[in-house]
Amino acid sequence: MTEINWSGLISIFVFMAVIMSMGFILKRRSQKKKIDFFLGGRQIGPIVTAVSFCCAYFGTGVVVSGSSMTYRYGLGYSSLNVFASILFSSVLVFALMALKMRAVSERCNASSLPSFLQARFESNTLRILSSIVIVIFTIPYGIAGMKAMGDVLFAITGIPYAYGVILITIAAIFYMVTSGYWGMAWIDMLQGFLMLFGVLLMSFFCIRACGGFANMNVTVQAQLPDHMTMPGPLTWFQFLSYSLVWPLMTFGQPSLVTKYMSLKDVRTMGTVIITSSVFMFLFLINNSIFGIAGRYLFGDAYLSNTDLIAPTIAAQYGGNFVSAMFLVACIAAGLSTLGALGMSASGTIMRDIYQEGILKKRGEVLPEKKANSISRVLTIVTVIVIMFFSFAPFDLVWEIGALAGAATGAAFTGPLFLGLYWKKATKAGCIVSVISGTVVCAVWYFLGLNSIIHAFVPATIVSLALFFVVSLITHGPSAQTISMFFDKNYKKSQSLA
Repeated sequence: MTEINWSGLISIFVFMAVIMSMGFILKRRSQKKKIDFFLGGRQIGPIVTAVSFCCAYFGTGVVVSGSSMTYRYGLGYSSLNVFASILFSSVLVFALMALKMRAVSERCNASSLPSFLQARFESNTLRILSSIVIVIFTIPYGIAGMKAMGDVLFAITGIPYAYGVILITIAAIFYMVTSGYWGMAWIDMLQGFLMLFGVLLMSFFCIRACGGFANMNVTVQAQLPDHMTMPGPLTWFQFLSYSLVWPLMTFGQPSLVTKYMSLKDVRTMGTVIITSSVFMFLFLINNSIFGIAGRYLFGDAYLSNTDLIAPTIAAQYGGNFVSAMFLVACIAAGLSTLGALGMSASGTIMRDIYQEGILKKRGEVLPEKKANSISRVLTIVTVIVIMFFSFAPFDLVWEIGALAGAATGAAFTGPLFLGLYWKKATKAGCIVSVISGTVVCAVWYFLGLNSIIHAFVPATIVSLALFFVVSLITHGPSAQTISMFFDKNYKKSQSLA
């Protein structure tokens, strides 16, 4: 029987009790302010937006697999990945996409990725199609995150995997349902601080265990010189696609799009960019240290299961307090991502499929209070579905989870970016782009071609190419819609005329 690490387990109970209490308190505040469930009334400040975005972007998978990728592929890989993450996932995504998305989403009253595409391309079919893609791939992505949290909880505390997953599910449901988007954003502030503190603390103990930063690097370079340079043990195609793929996927992630829409004031975008860039830099640099330290401490011992690197270092070299804080950091990261995914999936089902798809055809209108109640039920159902599938003993869940981010990124990067910046983009082009991006990514992945280049790359290229070609030979939306999305002097009242 595995020995229970009580200090780690108690720290998790305390952490979960705190976020559940915050969820209840923030629910009461949001009710007094009459803030909506899914976008927080578009009243989220710049620092909260930045930290909440980073929390949703990282997740337990990055905390665990980020260090494992550095362990496997070296410092050259992680160096480019850190640079690309800050450039694409912080600076460019907010400057090029979030800035305009915030303005036009309020004009067309969009509260999700499907509602944005429906308004931009005047197509309810596109809204339903994008909703289906989101639901199909968001759920398995959440499953992968849930499994990561359960594995880390077991590795550090010794609590059986199934019990850990149930514990995480209870905490996630309680704080997601009670707090809504506005409350979750504020809880993400706490979770972001805990993530950063846990990673910084772990990094310090990693360096100490290796006899100092210089000694760690010199030793690893002597043993594995290719791991300290680019492209390391990878081919250049693999190196570039693996390092750049997740930062580039950011542009098409449905759960992150709502972060842009909920920002209170676009004039604070500079603060958002600076805050998110600093957070990413500190988090990713220190997370990379785990991987290099793993090479110094364990050599090739964990190549068969690289995800154990960070939890093992925490347990063997950090002591009870450090391992407990690292555990809290992992669970905080996972819950933030799970919250964003759960809200994205339930919101898509509720608003984009049920309200705008089914009820609108019947000519029925759902009261906002009832809509929020149904949304909470759907959020509970979504998390429970994720929990049950995370008990599956087969590895296919991990395969689909890894595919999910690439598929949604390939499907929606073109439609979102070109929808914001290209007037000639059409409904037909967008539909073909969404379908081709999803299909090519899935086929490439299941044919095992990821070993050549990541599926996201060819899928996105095909998606963008078909978007351009089909848009050039088909008709675009009305002049009023073009004005709504591209006229700087457009007034929201014009859409009501």
